Amino acid sequence: MRPLGEEEYLRRLRAEFPLVGFVADIRGGVWIAVQGRSLTVRAANGPELRARLLAALG
Repeated sequence: MRPLGEEEYLRRLRAEFPLVGFVADIRGGVWIAVQGRSLTVRAANGPELRARLLAALG
């Protein structure tokens, strides 16, 4: 099984967390997730962002 590309990982994050907005500067290493005014999560890559979102959302 080949590793996911960044674009595919972003697509899967959007499917897994439909109520969260995502912005990714893949080349710059900045991934951001936002949910309303109460949640903003920033990470250097997709897997790190997913882990932080899971921790923040419980």
